[in-house]
Amino acid sequence: MDDSLRLSESIGERTVEDYRFLAEASALLGESLDYQATLQVVTQLAIPHLADWCAVDVLDENGQLESVALAHSDPEMVAWSRSYWMAHPHDMRADHGMPNVVRTGVPELYGDLIEELVRPRGVPDDVIRDIERAGFRSVVLVPLHARGKILGGMSFVSAEPNRYNWGDVEFFGFLARRAGAAVDNARLYTLARNEIAARVETEAELRAGEERFRAMANGAPVLIWTAGLDRRQSWFNRAWLEFTGRTMEQEIADSASSIHPGDVIQYRSAFENAFDERVPFQMQYRRRRKDGRWRWMLAHGSPLFDPEGEFVGYIGTCVDVTDQVASQAALERRVEQRTTELVSAYRQLESFSYSVAHDLRAPLRGINFGVGALLEDYGGLLDEGGRKELFRVRDAASRMDRLIQDLLEHARIGTKPLEKVNVDITAHARNVARDLEGGSYAPGDVTIEIQEGLTAEADQSLMRVILQNLIENALKFTKGQPHPRIEVGFKDGVFHVRDNGVGFESTLAQKLFEPFERGHDTSKFPGTGLGLANVKRVIERHGGHVWAESAPNKGASFYFTL
Repeated sequence: MDDSLRLSESIGERTVEDYRFLAEASALLGESLDYQATLQVVTQLAIPHLADWCAVDVLDENGQLESVALAHSDPEMVAWSRSYWMAHPHDMRADHGMPNVVRTGVPELYGDLIEELVRPRGVPDDVIRDIERAGFRSVVLVPLHARGKILGGMSFVSAEPNRYNWGDVEFFGFLARRAGAAVDNARLYTLARNEIAARVETEAELRAGEERFRAMANGAPVLIWTAGLDRRQSWFNRAWLEFTGRTMEQEIADSASSIHPGDVIQYRSAFENAFDERVPFQMQYRRRRKDGRWRWMLAHGSPLFDPEGEFVGYIGTCVDVTDQVASQAALERRVEQRTTELVSAYRQLESFSYSVAHDLRAPLRGINFGVGALLEDYGGLLDEGGRKELFRVRDAASRMDRLIQDLLEHARIGTKPLEKVNVDITAHARNVARDLEGGSYAPGDVTIEIQEGLTAEADQSLMRVILQNLIENALKFTKGQPHPRIEVGFKDGVFHVRDNGVGFESTLAQKLFEPFERGHDTSKFPGTGLGLANVKRVIERHGGHVWAESAPNKGASFYFTL
C-alpha cells in the first residue's frame, strides 16, 4: 500500500491547511539534498498550525541524538531550548521519550506530558516550571525510518493539553517517513560525493582509487554516473545498468535515448549550462526503466576538480522519485478538491447563518416589543411577581439576541479576508474605551491606562474585535473593586490587557478561549461565552498566539502576539 493511500485510510478527514502543509513539506523534502536546511524549513512550516514546537533529532555516528532542526514562533524560546538541551542531554538508556522512540521504533503520545510522565516520576519543581514555561503539554514523538533503519525522530509539541490523538500520530508518522527518506538520500549522496572528491587529489590517487570508488558506487542504491571534460558520460554504476537494462557500452554510446522525449531539451540545457558554469545542477525528468515504464528521476550533478583546482568533469546521481511525485500530485488534487468543497460549504453556511439569524431575531424583536407594550399598558394591573416574570422574558430575549449576534460574529471572523495595514492600536483602544463609557462603566469609576505609540500590522476591523472583547471583559470583572484599574500595553514583543478584578483559577486559563466556556457564574457576570473565543480566532488568523494568567482575587492578564 502506498503512503498516500495509507494516509487517507489511517487519519481520515484533515483540514485543507493539513493537506497543504503536507504537500508543501513533501515537495521540499523531495527537491533538496541539504536536509538540515530543508528540515528547518519544514519544522517552521508546522508552526503554529500543527504545533507550538516542532523538532527533528538524528542519531550521530556515536549513537547520540543531535538536534538538526528546531522551530517555535518565538526565537528567544528556540535559544532557551537549545541552551537547555545542551545542559541536559538525552539519556539514551531512558525508557521513555525520544531515546526510547529511536531505540524501539514505536511512537509515543502524551495528552499531558506533565501529568502523565513528568510529575509521576518525581521531577523537581523547578524543572516542571521550566517545562510549563516552555509549553510542553501535548506531545507526539515519531521515529524517522529509511530502508528499515531508524535515523532519528520528530517531535510535535503543543501548549494545549490533550490536543493530539492517535490520528495525529499517523499523520505525523507519514511526514516522518518522508523526512527519513530525505535524510537517508542526502547522506547517501554526500557519502558518494565526498568519497569521489577524496579520490581525485592526484592523478595517481585517482587511478588507484577508481576501483575503490566503483566498488563503493556499485554497492550504492542510487544511480551514479561520471563524465569527463568532453561532456560525455563515461561510466555508470551497477544500479544504473540494472535500472535501464542496458550494457555499459550502450549507455556510454547514447544514455539520452532512454530520456522521455518531452524532457530531453530541459535535461540537455541543465547539463550543458552546468558544464559551462562549472556549478552543481539539479532537475527532475522522466527516464524509461527496463520494463518500458517511465519513471520520474531526481538528478543531481556536481563538478569535480583536481588538487590544483582544475576542472576534470562531473559526478551525478539519480534517485527514482516516482512514488513521491505521485503522492504529491494526489495530495495537491486532494487539497484542490477540499478547498473547493470548503469554499462551497463556507458560502452555504454563511447564507444559512444569516437566514437563520434573521428568522430567529424577528420573533425576538416581537417578544421584546410585546413585553414592552404589556409593561407600558398593563404593568399597573400586574402584581410585582407578574412584572418580574415579564422582565425575565424580556431579558432572556435580549440575551438570545446578543448570543445570535456573537455567533454571527464568530462565523464572520473565520471567513472574512484579512486586509493587513499598519493599525494604531493606541487609538483603537481609546475609541473602544470611549464607546463603552456610560454602558459598561461610568466616567471616573475606572482607571484605564493605554500605552502610547502602540502599532501593529493587522486587519483594522478584526483588531477592534480583540480590543473590544478584552477591554469589555476587564470592565466586567473589575466591577465592585475598590479602585478598578485596566492597563493596555506592550512589552518584549507581546501585547497585554491587564486588570485588578476578581481573576480566575489558573487551571481555567486555556479553557476560557473555547466557545461557551466561562470562569464565573453567569448570574454574577453575564455573557454569551463567545468573546474570548472570538479573540483567539482573530489572533490565530493573524498567525499569533494568545494566553492568560490569573489567580482568584488577583486580577487577570491577557497576552497576545500578532
